[in-house]
Formats: sequence, C-alpha cells, structure tokens
Amino acid sequence: GSSSGSAVLVALQEVDMAIGGDQGGSIRMPSAWSGIVGHKPTYSLVPYTGAFPIERTIDHVGPMANNVRDCAIMLDVIAGADGLDSRQKNPPAVSCVATLDQGVAGLKIGLLREGFAIPGMSEPQVDALVRAA
Repeated sequence: GSSSGSAVLVALQEVDMAIGGDQGGSIRMPSAWSGIVGHKPTYSLVPYTGAFPIERTIDHVGPMANNVRDCAIMLDVIAGADGLDSRQKNPPAVSCVATLDQGVAGLKIGLLREGFAIPGMSEPQVDALVRAA
C-alpha cells in the first residue's frame, strides 16, 4: 500500500505516529501487516488539504500508531474543518480520546456474510471464532 513506509517507521519505533493516505486499504492493510493500528476516518472528517488526490470521492487521510490511544490522539489533532478542503461540509466535532474508556458494551459490529465460507480463501476455524466473538 501507499502508506507502507509510514507503517514500517511506526512499527520500528522510528516515529511515534504517522499519517497515511487511504483509497483502497493503504492505511489499514500496511498497518495490519506491520502489527500497528491504522484508522481510515469517516469521509471528510480529516481535511485532504496538502495531500495528492487520487479520486476525491474515496481519498482519506488518517492516523497510524503503535496503539489505539496514540492513534486517537493523532486523529483528534488532524480532524476538523480547515476551511480549505471543499469536500468538508461541517464535519462533526469529535474527541476520540474522550471515548476510549467508555468500553464497547452495547455497540454492534456489522459483518458481511459474503466474507465467510469462501472456498480456498477463508478458514472455517477463523470464521467460527469471528462469528462467536
């Protein structure tokens, strides 16, 4: 992914945090492969000003860090309107750090059924563990 260099720097602890660009997984996949946390924010939450656009409807900028707290801290810093990104129409004010200690009780996680039981791609043991969680 285009943010694999950022992921490696974070994983090697050369930097505490990094910014990645995501159009089709370029924050999330290198983060997962490197054992770090990467977050693709909601569309237009983080301004794309100063980043090279690939496609305005799918461009995202987001944080990468070694843990969720650092990722939330960085997202709190970079999120919000900058007055220059025309894609931003009143982005919500958020504080990710403030929500970290709230837990996940009562939250629902959506899973695509199409991601399970794919011959040659999914593993029955993994499918069962994910569904049980």
